[in-house]
Amino acid sequence: MRNRPLLTPALTGSVVAVSTLMASAVHAQTADSPADFRSFSGNLTDVIANLYGGDGIRLQGSEVFSHAAHFTGDSLVQFNQLSLGVRDLSFPVLNPQIGVRFKYDAVLDEFVPITEIGASAFAFDAETVGAGEFHLGLAYSVRNFDELGGQPLNALSVDLAHMDLGDNGPDLPCIGGPPGACYAFERDVIRLSIDLDIEEEMFALTGAYGLTDRMDFSLFLPLLQTEVAVTSTASIIENPTRQFFPASVHLFGGDGDNPLDAVRGRKTGIGDTVLRMNYALVPHRDDGWNLNTGVELRLPTGKTRDLQGLPRVGIKPRFIASRDYDLGVGTFRPHLNVAYGFNSGILNEQMIDYAVGGSFIVDWTDADAALAVGADFLGKNVTSNKDGMGDNQYDVSFGMKLNFKRAFNLYYSILLPLNEAGLRPDAQHVFGLQFQF
Repeated sequence: MRNRPLLTPALTGSVVAVSTLMASAVHAQTADSPADFRSFSGNLTDVIANLYGGDGIRLQGSEVFSHAAHFTGDSLVQFNQLSLGVRDLSFPVLNPQIGVRFKYDAVLDEFVPITEIGASAFAFDAETVGAGEFHLGLAYSVRNFDELGGQPLNALSVDLAHMDLGDNGPDLPCIGGPPGACYAFERDVIRLSIDLDIEEEMFALTGAYGLTDRMDFSLFLPLLQTEVAVTSTASIIENPTRQFFPASVHLFGGDGDNPLDAVRGRKTGIGDTVLRMNYALVPHRDDGWNLNTGVELRLPTGKTRDLQGLPRVGIKPRFIASRDYDLGVGTFRPHLNVAYGFNSGILNEQMIDYAVGGSFIVDWTDADAALAVGADFLGKNVTSNKDGMGDNQYDVSFGMKLNFKRAFNLYYSILLPLNEAGLRPDAQHVFGLQFQF
């Protein structure tokens, strides 16, 4: 903490919790030019609390009083919760399957490859990898969180109320005149105009191995770079009773802090690792629904306070159903995913998530290539330990996947929010490639 000069104790204020604007402004002081970002090396959840050096705003002494009202990092705890409100700091487990299986052809008396790619990166088909098959994938994604409950993060505002001196209520002391004609300076507020930016880049390794024709295991290992940048402009909003006093008590300038501050922190680290097991409930069918059940195990390898992981181990059983319809010009594959997650968030939430959608697949046998396009509706509903901020989230995804030589995929998917619950990006983009060995 920076050293502070001794101030008049009776007039030393501390701006504390968030409050609504208590009166119209008759005086405001703001900064006219942006501040340079200060680098912050601590935990990303503490970036906002580090505004103004982390020890509060110091105001200059007036001609009448030596007064230094300030607020502390504790006053901004709700803004730290914004960043913690990101429910899935790591992306959902990306589909690791290359989408090729082998089918016995009685005419040729041999096994022939059948391309079965699906277009979604966020939803799964019921087919398993196949005995002895190994699939490896690399993915890159970026997302920029820019809204909280529909409110832009670059236009947040909070009013910080003056501490009650002497426990006499905000109307006392009242200076400058008799009761009813004096300045209740404790009703002044400091308004912070906040511009908050949270960005995340992800490089992920995915892999899947078929233990048998009906059972496979997969891995999702993300490397994350997360950045939190916050700019704050502080304004002094004087109470209308200021008219009864000849001078301002609260002022910026002089030896006080600049009303404009900006802090940025960036961290690179491993996110939460996810292990996944799938088991086909029935042997693969070409003329009916294929059913699959499995479980995801999330290991807390990411650092929660750097927004790169969730605390404690998470478990998510999942059921998947899909089937193929031959349309002549291609194959339509609808699918349904339903899962129930335990410890799915910061507050140890339980959550049901689901996906309904499908892919349309065109297979060029002679060219050993296939193209799939698809769409999904995805939902997440918290069932326990709700926080009222992001309990029900709905998204739609669109994707495409291109397969070459039966063993190499390129894909792109985009995830778009359908509602404004929680801390959300405008879009999440995922680019990837996959190999079959």
